[in-house]
Amino acid sequence: MIQIINLKLPYVKTKFLNHNEVKPIIMKYIDNWKEGGIEHTDEMYENNIYKTDWPRSENMHIGWKQELLKANFLGALEECTREIGFNTLHMHNLWFQQYVKGNKHDWHTHAENYSGVYYLEMSEGSPGTEIYDGDKVIRPKVLEGDLCIFPSTAIHRAPVFETDDRKTIISFNLELKEFSPDKIKTLNLYGQ
Repeated sequence: MIQIINLKLPYVKTKFLNHNEVKPIIMKYIDNWKEGGIEHTDEMYENNIYKTDWPRSENMHIGWKQELLKANFLGALEECTREIGFNTLHMHNLWFQQYVKGNKHDWHTHAENYSGVYYLEMSEGSPGTEIYDGDKVIRPKVLEGDLCIFPSTAIHRAPVFETDDRKTIISFNLELKEFSPDKIKTLNLYGQ
């Protein structure tokens, strides 16, 4: 018999302190992005994203990514990962997704061990990322400027966007390494 034990794994949320400075710069790049989005529906999934640069997610030399990294984005991520006990991180992918009325990104998971969302452009009342937690759907309250990370294997989605506004997120995949000795002591893993 298979037994499932649901584990509590950390979802970390913080404000990106340089949001107000970096948002207009990045939005200019995204507004001028000429490539389209993703539209794919089959018997399992319905994905309809207005605009994205996902096919170039591994290219960190794209202009908006350079601006975000100059604004200490990695420093903000490092603070989040230290909070849950990791000393180092490596970003594997970084991309934007933009949603307009009727768009959605169905249930999915990511690669690496942590993923995240930075809510670059989001009006009040716009839906944030929903996460399936074994027996329920969690809807963390998020606002524009929030930066969130969660385990990549967490099944999550961007629900149908129903307002006349637009939502733009930055998503990323991280590999967290080197669990902190201080955190290990705190957890008392060895019964000492």
